[in-house]
Amino acid sequence: MTSRFVIWATFVFFFNPAFGEAGSTFGQAAKSENRVTGTVRDATGIGVPGATVTVTNRTTKEARTATTGQDGNYSVNVPIGPSSVTVALPGFRAALQTVDVSAGAPVQVNITLETALTEEITVTATKREQTLARINTRARGSRRSATRISARSISCRSAPTRSAGR
Repeated sequence: MTSRFVIWATFVFFFNPAFGEAGSTFGQAAKSENRVTGTVRDATGIGVPGATVTVTNRTTKEARTATTGQDGNYSVNVPIGPSSVTVALPGFRAALQTVDVSAGAPVQVNITLETALTEEITVTATKREQTLARINTRARGSRRSATRISARSISCRSAPTRSAGR
């Protein structure tokens, strides 16, 4: 008779709608964490590897950290409750998103990072012009092409120039 009572009490406790909430509360108490997963991408849609993802429970201030893999995916177990997901990586602006982590299916949080200019590089170029003086090559009895004269004058930039009359 005692074994029948134990079976009946178990059946009533777990399967009776009146006790259903008690049973589900018991089940939730056993699971106080859930998984937050997602992908971190840049503005072009490519996964960002090496980003630090921090999920902080806003009630308890408990933080858990993960690093994105080669494809930008991450996964971290966090306590149930209202949370904030922060993603940081040098060269990008930090991203923040709030989420409510509850029991059940994992929570999907995908984040897109924006590029941040941390320094500005200025490149300045000047054009240095050189004018070749007309050289009367026939007067000296030699024939030099303009290409050869140009190459010679460029390779001898620091050499003193001669006047055409000497």
